[in-house]
This record gives sequence, C-alpha cells and structure tokens, in this order.
Amino acid sequence: MSFSKDPIAYVQNKLDSDARFTIVCLGDSITSTEWVHPNWREVVEYVLKEELMTDESWKQASWGIRFINSGYDGATVQDLLDRFDTAVGQHKPDLVIYVASSNDRHDGITPEESGRLNDLLLSMIQETGARTIFCTSTSSYNITYNSKIKEYNREYEDLKADSRIDLFRKLQAFDLQGFYTFASSGNAVEGIKPGETDYMHPNVKGNIYVAKIILEEGFGISFDAERYLNDLAAGVMMPRY
Repeated sequence: MSFSKDPIAYVQNKLDSDARFTIVCLGDSITSTEWVHPNWREVVEYVLKEELMTDESWKQASWGIRFINSGYDGATVQDLLDRFDTAVGQHKPDLVIYVASSNDRHDGITPEESGRLNDLLLSMIQETGARTIFCTSTSSYNITYNSKIKEYNREYEDLKADSRIDLFRKLQAFDLQGFYTFASSGNAVEGIKPGETDYMHPNVKGNIYVAKIILEEGFGISFDAERYLNDLAAGVMMPRY
C-alpha cells in the first residue's frame, strides 16, 4: 500500500500489522507551536484519530497513533540535521511531517544551500523507512517577509517527498491579516518592536487553517475550518469538521 496514493489506508494497514503508527512533526517554531492551542499538530492528530476510530476498535487508532513534537524554536535546517537522531531517529517514525524552517536566512544559509541541506534531511528521513510530508514555510501578510521566504521556497520545488505541500501558496488564498494577531514581545532579528503584531506566528485561526491544508493535501481528509472554529468557540468537546 502506497502512502502517497491512499494515506488513510496506509495508516490503517500499519495499525493492523504493527499496532502503532508514529508521526514525528519536524521543524522550527511553526511546528513546535507551544505558544498556541489548539495548534495545527493537535488538530491533525485529533482528526486523524477520529477518521480511523470505530466503535468496535477505537483503541487501535486512539492508542496506536502517536504524535511526537520535534519542533525547535529558532531552528535552521542545519540545526535539524545536527539533532537528527534526537529529533527523528530515536522515535522510529512511520511518517514525518516536516515544515521547512524560515530561520535559515538569519544564519548565513543561502537559499541554494538551504535547498541542498533540505534535500539531505529528507533523504535521511527516508532512509529510516518513514514516509514524508514536506511543507514549505508559511506565508504572511507582510510583503517584505514574504519576498524573503519566496527565495528559499523556490529552492524546495524539486525536493522529493511522498507528499509535497506548498503551505506558502495555499495560505495566501485566505485573509492572512486575521491569522496574525499576536502582540510580539519583541524580535530584534525581524525588526519587530514589543507590542507590534507578530506577522510570523499564526494565531489559533491561522493554525486551524494550516491543519486544514495538511489534512486535505497530505491525507485526503476534507476539513471545514469554520465549522471547527465555531464548535471550538461554543465549547464543544469534540469539534466537528
């Protein structure tokens, strides 16, 4: 069974044969998302389990699907390579969802070098036997930021993965002003002063839409972000989607 052709069937088959399916989420602060809840990782985990749980065998998916947070705030692709065994290898993942870092530009890593290092990172992941969902860096409403990120994302166009998601382009279909509302504590590297809007780290709504894109593009699961957000606001225990 091919993950790229039928992701859900692939996960189910692995659960049937191994009673486990471990997913490592790899990247920088957009992946770690310890600063926002629910975040895209939590939503993807929730929906994936919901899709695979049945009344008769709910434990198989609920207990068998495990998500590992290997997001490192401020990390570059080189940092992820340096920490590969800790971030990926030790977990023996079945799948790695990797969101490319936006920090390479601050550490002297050129777009071309970033492309080469990301190719190496994906190859190392694939050598473990894990399937891969590769996502580009996210976009913002900030034009200057977007222009810098585009230079790097162009170098990722030919990277090989089981699924490749252009998060940058997909997010631009939505109102990004509504996704970035956090007041920053200050970011000298980005030139953001304390109290100014953080245009890099999406709020809850932004994370829900990132989850929507990953679920639909990476797993083939239809996800109504507004329905989920409405249920979330209403305090529904198990939000519909």
